[in-house]
Amino acid sequence: MSIRLLILAIIVLAQGFNAQGQERLVAKVVGEHWGYLPSLAEERNMDVVEMVLIDNPARESVPLNLIIFDSQLSREFRDRYQLKFGQTEAEQNLSAPNQFYTYEHAQGVRVTPQEDVQRKRAYGEYMVRRLTEHHVDQYAQASPNLRPVYELKERVSNVNLEVRKGYKVRLHYSLSGNYIDVKMENPLDVATKVTLQMDESSFGPSSVNETILAIGYPLTQSVSVGTHYKINAKAFSLAGYKSLRPNLSTSLTGSTAAVDPSREDSPRDDRVIIGFTWSQ
Repeated sequence: MSIRLLILAIIVLAQGFNAQGQERLVAKVVGEHWGYLPSLAEERNMDVVEMVLIDNPARESVPLNLIIFDSQLSREFRDRYQLKFGQTEAEQNLSAPNQFYTYEHAQGVRVTPQEDVQRKRAYGEYMVRRLTEHHVDQYAQASPNLRPVYELKERVSNVNLEVRKGYKVRLHYSLSGNYIDVKMENPLDVATKVTLQMDESSFGPSSVNETILAIGYPLTQSVSVGTHYKINAKAFSLAGYKSLRPNLSTSLTGSTAAVDPSREDSPRDDRVIIGFTWSQ
């Protein structure tokens, strides 16, 4: 039996060497290259099938950025940024770094570059606190042991009052930003909000540093208006928005503010800003 296996192995090896020898002879044909056909006629009737070794895994999980920054947080961060640096992107760009010594914020407040950095750092610190608070709340809400603590925090932070049919007042206290939002809901679709801003560096309610009144109303499906009025800063702005395309919009903003809010006879800083916003 072993002799037959040996003879069979010799025959197989001999055929392999013979095939390699034939391949070497064919390779010596002038103008022929491995991987290329000598004639297009053979390629016309060839059925090429892509060979997939491993299928792409199905992506059913939610992207990480949507888990960290959900729609609620994104809306809060956008609203807070607009209160600090301007309603529209055109206003916000006015406070971008430049070669001048002072910055002219859209609210009429002039600050030095160091003060501008401090303001933006304070906003970044608020974002970190708010992110931490939000995800701790999510964890406590899902935990049976911590859920009573979460529910107590929600009852203290949120108060809802129904003044009359169709009219509601919602009070929300933000532990991270140390401010109180008072929203008035009405059947006229007029967005009305009063913000009582306290010292952000202190923990817990303190004296009110600024009171901000914001009103917004959609005139049509593509046109809306919004106003901001800061009582202590004596600053008022009115902005109109027009959606041109799903990723293109324009805005017209008029603002006025006291140069020195501490003086009753302070001169006013008036301006009109036209801006275009394009997003991918």
